[in-house]
Amino acid sequence: MDFNVSKQLFAHIDCDCFYASCEVMRDPKLRDKCVCVWGDIIITSNYKARKYGVKVGTPIWEAERLIPKKDFVLLPPDMSFYGQTSDRMHHYLSYWSNGIERFSIDESWADITGVPLYKGMDNKQFALFLQSELLKKVGIPVSIGVSNTRLRAKILSEIHKPMGVCIWADSYSFLENAGRLEFWDIPFIGPASQEKLKYTVRDWNIAGFLEVGFWKLKEVLGKNGTDVWLEMKGVNAFHPKRQETDKSISATRSFNYHKTSERAYVWDHLMMNFARAYERLIDKNLETNHIIISFRDKERRVFGIDKRLGRHTQRKNEIVEIISSLFEQSYSPDIIYRTTGVIFTGLEQNTPKQYSLDEQAYIAELVKDQKLEQIINGINKKFGRRTLTRGGSGSIDPRYMSEHLETSHDDDYRRMKGFVEMRVI
Repeated sequence: MDFNVSKQLFAHIDCDCFYASCEVMRDPKLRDKCVCVWGDIIITSNYKARKYGVKVGTPIWEAERLIPKKDFVLLPPDMSFYGQTSDRMHHYLSYWSNGIERFSIDESWADITGVPLYKGMDNKQFALFLQSELLKKVGIPVSIGVSNTRLRAKILSEIHKPMGVCIWADSYSFLENAGRLEFWDIPFIGPASQEKLKYTVRDWNIAGFLEVGFWKLKEVLGKNGTDVWLEMKGVNAFHPKRQETDKSISATRSFNYHKTSERAYVWDHLMMNFARAYERLIDKNLETNHIIISFRDKERRVFGIDKRLGRHTQRKNEIVEIISSLFEQSYSPDIIYRTTGVIFTGLEQNTPKQYSLDEQAYIAELVKDQKLEQIINGINKKFGRRTLTRGGSGSIDPRYMSEHLETSHDDDYRRMKGFVEMRVI
């Protein structure tokens, strides 16, 4: 089968430890510290923290044990600031490309076809220039991959992190250098797809994936699989343009090779998926009225539980409470779990609404939330931005207690679900 090999040139720009990098950019004194951003668990850590074994999903108590106290900085997420930083970065990128396609808060594709030549640079020189300018003008370190398709560029941006640049623009050099990368390095080929291909793929790497014929892959994985296959072959098939309203948003991930019935582990894993799905909900400015949690057991059987709401919402605390309730109803210590998932459906754009008299209680709750956030922000401006953080009960985090305030320690603060924020980076 003949395909038209892409003559375009894409740069995939992926921020390194984005949330942690934003915090270091805002406070340069943190540059030599182990910076972690947390929800119920660690949701991102910088590379200094990762050297101690602290990564995404690490429980806070374990991070405290692994990192020396003098070097450990634990921060609540500030999504408003992260969003502003992301906007600045993408605004700057627009000056150096033919167009920007934002994929998430911390990564995007830039169409740079002809741009390096126009600027009198080769592809690598231009990527290094772009990387340097983003660090200088925005303050965020990025890794960049450049190739002739979007997914190839995305793969390349992961190879030399942090602050890496990888350029394999033509099909031969890409396959020669990236063909041996492991199978799970392929974007959008998750555990479910890998399971379907386990009797079809000979070698579990990119080259092995490409050895599966187009029609066989279409039979096994459908259009998603063939689109990825074409991208790996050098054909433009993936177009990340968002629909006006998505039908659903989901985040599902297996425990890799770990299977367990341990309640805390299953819950933390579910919260990681919530964080990923919720970030997409907010990033797309959507609300949901149907929340689903799903599981897969050691026998690969899928089951779940859901709740339909009488209205739409994107309020974090409300959604976490619903997920917590669903988890309480569905969790069993007799089940060996291997996968968790969170799904939002019944989506609509978050737009100003006219509320009826029957919804006054809900409105009053929203107003109360807004006032509470104003109080928290006011205290933090006066005494330091980490003085007060909001949990499920709006309690003070004793870790960052200001000498100007007196409060009691909440023994259950680690279990508060209101701290969970956004996508794992």
